[in-house]
Amino acid sequence: MRKFLKYWLAAVFAVVYALAALSQPNNDSLNMRSVLHYPQGVWGTGASNINNGLWGYNDTATGKEYALVGNYRGLLITDITVPAQPVNKLWVPGVYSTWREVRVKGHYAYMVHDFVAAGSPVQNEGLLIVDLDSLNGTPRYKKMRIPVPKPTGGFDTVKRAHTLFADEKGFLYLFGSNIGPGGAVILDIGTDPWNPAVVGHYNSNYIHDGYVRNDTLYAASLWNGIVVVNCVLKSNPTVVKSFQTPNQFAHNCWLSDDGRVLYTTDEQANAFITAYDLSDWNNVTELWRYQVQPGSGIIPHNAHVKGKHLVTSYYTFGVIAQDIECPEWPVLVGYYDTSPFSGGNFHGAWSVYPYGNSGRILVNDMESGLWVLEEEWPDVTRFGGWAVIDWNQQGGPYMPWSQAGGISGPLDYVWKSNGDTLRVEADGSFRYHRFGPINDTLVGINPWGQPVELPVIKSGGTCPQDTLAVPQFWGLPEGGMPAVQVRMLTGAWALYENGTPVAARRYALVDALGRTVRSVSNPGGNTETIAWPEVPGWYTLRVETTDGRLIHVRALRP
Repeated sequence: MRKFLKYWLAAVFAVVYALAALSQPNNDSLNMRSVLHYPQGVWGTGASNINNGLWGYNDTATGKEYALVGNYRGLLITDITVPAQPVNKLWVPGVYSTWREVRVKGHYAYMVHDFVAAGSPVQNEGLLIVDLDSLNGTPRYKKMRIPVPKPTGGFDTVKRAHTLFADEKGFLYLFGSNIGPGGAVILDIGTDPWNPAVVGHYNSNYIHDGYVRNDTLYAASLWNGIVVVNCVLKSNPTVVKSFQTPNQFAHNCWLSDDGRVLYTTDEQANAFITAYDLSDWNNVTELWRYQVQPGSGIIPHNAHVKGKHLVTSYYTFGVIAQDIECPEWPVLVGYYDTSPFSGGNFHGAWSVYPYGNSGRILVNDMESGLWVLEEEWPDVTRFGGWAVIDWNQQGGPYMPWSQAGGISGPLDYVWKSNGDTLRVEADGSFRYHRFGPINDTLVGINPWGQPVELPVIKSGGTCPQDTLAVPQFWGLPEGGMPAVQVRMLTGAWALYENGTPVAARRYALVDALGRTVRSVSNPGGNTETIAWPEVPGWYTLRVETTDGRLIHVRALRP
């Protein structure tokens, strides 16, 4: 959250609290339900009625699950193993601060706070460490100000920080601290988790939040966008890449499990969740950007990847979940409104934690408190392609509908069973998704006014790379278009006509920009397979068959 909030939040807290007391969340939901709503007023801890950061802890020894809930006045750790019966295990009071964030590594929790509010009974406390193994006995925790060596000699002290991240190698990164411009202070917590030691310091620019994997820091640096930092040498981190986000206020980021896609949030009204393809560092490309309610002013906050889902706390909208099994084509599969507020305000769901062993989702709402949600996110079937016809009815070339016989404009087809519309765009492309499998028939009228029926069967939970290998040829019922199919093999395509393999005498691959990327002739023999090009995407296959026909088809290289 932006630092300038401190200047106006204090003034509106009283109003906010009054409204929150009189209002209840709408609890609008899709494929998510609440099993616990735990507002600050029933904690019995002296907490303020404004929350912030959140994380979870799975106790492998006991199987219990805990919520670590940041609050304006401290940290609450509560046992949520049985959601209907939360059991408070520890309340750690601290400075008054709108900004707290917490992370867990092993059985230790680490928490930081940012600016201290006026009237706080104590001042900057640095880093809070809690031994989570002590929750069922005598609580063990401490607060420490960490000394950081200065480049010119001597030491400075970490008194506060905005966020933090614990990586898989045993290092803790503190972001937005009081040291220099607020870059990243790197601590070794693998050697001695109770006594972290500074091993490095990135100090070139402010970092609001970050994600670290394989010694690579993906830093959300607000107006600086995403800054990628090589941290292999902790004593000398170096920038390797940077790129701007759509709203130029990169708030948080999270990496996909396979490391290919980085998801970012911009903390601005009407801002986006954005996905970037990192497979080619020389050409980082934007895959998509998403707004949950365009024009409403709603602000995204923190996004986290959980397997094939992206789960995002979304302030006044609550929390949302997108299916990202196909990174190029996200689908909204769930949401839950935790907030009584609406619009582009800094109220509502601050943090989300989707990694509990039970599968439950934890949400920390600034005004309404802690929520424990259960999800029933369905599998998504994605169906897309390229609709073409044989415009001269002589075996080719195949052209999109928009180019066939001078006919232009999109065409609509309807699913028999549920009546949903599938639109074929002017360029012949279409795509459609459904929760669960598709076993239905598309009906409609082709450009010549003739009825068309096309059965479609697709299994659930698949992506275009898996299913979208064959363009859908919707031709005239009496036309002479051969039933050519493109089938996916391992690293290659195969052409089939009426169920029989098509042997090519020669072929060429043409990319989406019209460039011939490969041309192959086999005068001494024929081929029934066409190897994929190196770069993924749509291609046109220009194939001369052994019987002398020329076939043009489109194929997807996943």
